[in-house]
Amino acid sequence: MVEIFITDSRERYAQSQYPDRILYLDGFIGECTFISKEDLEDFNGILVGLDDEASRLMLIQLDADTKTIIDNKLNFGANRFISRLPAVEKIHSTLFNFHKHFVLSKYLFQIVLDKFFARFSIARLPLIIEMSEDYYLTQELPYEIKTALYYPAFKNVHPRFLAKQVFYFFHRLFRKSSKIKKTQIAIVLYDIHNEFDLFKRFMELAKKENKVAITIIVVDSGNPMDKKVDTKMYEGGNVKVVYLYDQKANLLSNYNDFYAVCRKLNPLYSIFKKSRLSELEDIQYGFTNNVLSKLMPNVCLYVNIQEFGRVVANVCANYNIPSICVEYAFAFDTFYMEKRIRFDVRACMSEVTAQNWVKHNDPTPRREIIGFCKIDDWSDKLIARQQSTDKRPFDNNNRTILFASTWAPNPNSPLLTEKVKIVEQLSDVCHRNGWNLIIKKHPSEFDKMVDTVFEKNKYPGQRIYEHREMNLFDCVYYSDFVCTQNSSAFVEALYLNKPFSYITANGENLWANMSYFSREKEVGTFGSVAEYEQYLLANAGEEAYKKLLAEFMKLQTKFLYKTDGKASERLFALAESFVK
Repeated sequence: MVEIFITDSRERYAQSQYPDRILYLDGFIGECTFISKEDLEDFNGILVGLDDEASRLMLIQLDADTKTIIDNKLNFGANRFISRLPAVEKIHSTLFNFHKHFVLSKYLFQIVLDKFFARFSIARLPLIIEMSEDYYLTQELPYEIKTALYYPAFKNVHPRFLAKQVFYFFHRLFRKSSKIKKTQIAIVLYDIHNEFDLFKRFMELAKKENKVAITIIVVDSGNPMDKKVDTKMYEGGNVKVVYLYDQKANLLSNYNDFYAVCRKLNPLYSIFKKSRLSELEDIQYGFTNNVLSKLMPNVCLYVNIQEFGRVVANVCANYNIPSICVEYAFAFDTFYMEKRIRFDVRACMSEVTAQNWVKHNDPTPRREIIGFCKIDDWSDKLIARQQSTDKRPFDNNNRTILFASTWAPNPNSPLLTEKVKIVEQLSDVCHRNGWNLIIKKHPSEFDKMVDTVFEKNKYPGQRIYEHREMNLFDCVYYSDFVCTQNSSAFVEALYLNKPFSYITANGENLWANMSYFSREKEVGTFGSVAEYEQYLLANAGEEAYKKLLAEFMKLQTKFLYKTDGKASERLFALAESFVK
């Protein structure tokens, strides 16, 4: 073995004449000519969660680059929403996305290869690299790189957006309306069920309040149409819906001096200019400005922790619109959540989650504990379920196990292949012990991986549900035990007092290790389905099960704050408190 060819292109991998080659795909090894498929599968199983360590290293580099810019008084311009910010916020608003895209990718690549070489006792041989420009910074890694070729990963998207600007120059989005003095609340949501479900009761409250008007600003998630929310059911009365990307974007800035500063930080940061991420973000700023500058709401609410939240927060700050980031079922204590986005307030589920934001350097100056808005109508749901058996999935009284299936936006994620293993093994375990099994798909889950398991086994007493067929609340209600790889399903389980566990098929449960919820002794964390089976056997008896429920109940107040159905009312009061 003289040298190793490595690429992230399946086509280049297949065409390469090098005998020793590796296909690297977004954080794991896709194929390898000198390692067996079985060994590779086992290796990839241990890589879950490595992006958190890569995020930690990326944040260290971000802080170092921020300090260099400030210490050397390196000035640069940006769009008007960024340029007016304090120095550190300005730097983070321009640099963060580049570091997340390139620096994080560099560190993740290095961590995976380091583990790969160590696992299979491979000496650090010269690498022949042919990868997309997303991995351009791999040139500075501590490997002997014989040659490095990076093929284009970016396209100039400006012409189509310029055409859109011309079109919308002649098209006004909002008609002039009568000036009714109402509290205007804007809610920025991705078109996914989880986010809309969070605000269901909040919007019901708004429709009862004649002095309040809500505009839902819908952001396209890119999910398939059948996985997106039909927003028509939310419209009506004083609630209306607009789509962010249907409107014009008229904001483009010159970032040449910023790119010059980046090259001073690191010559390899020259890729920043080629990628044009700043210009792409400017387009998002343009869309967001176009909507918010016309609405000028009294307050703006946002869910999610993605980079788009920075755009919302910065545009709001420019217009002195108070911004509130509403927490959605946050369970993880990871560096990946550390985005350094300054909202005016974070509306948190509990004191635990509020302190988690403090720990991760959240610059938001104020955190309010309101509870979890999604559970506000659950007492009504619970009564309805107790009085009806319409959706009861099984006619027997056997113990029922629920696996809350995982969705990963990265189709190459090891979570997905592990998911199939878990479902296969759970299916056999439940069949062998006479237990029922429910598989509840994530609302955004569009792969058919778990379906194939059920088509193969066809065991009685086992069901798989799409979100439209049965929601998570009902699935949890009809189960006795709940398990997942990585899901916010613990909230439903906690509310309905159903014992909850994290399971993996890979030995060490890396996802569970990153969850602060898993640190509670009542919560199961298992490295194999066989271990989970022993836990179920030990607790399936009536007396043992009642004892487990009593222990689990203690966690409700700690993690849910209050289950009084008034979290939305507290959020409403928080939003209205900003109205002068």
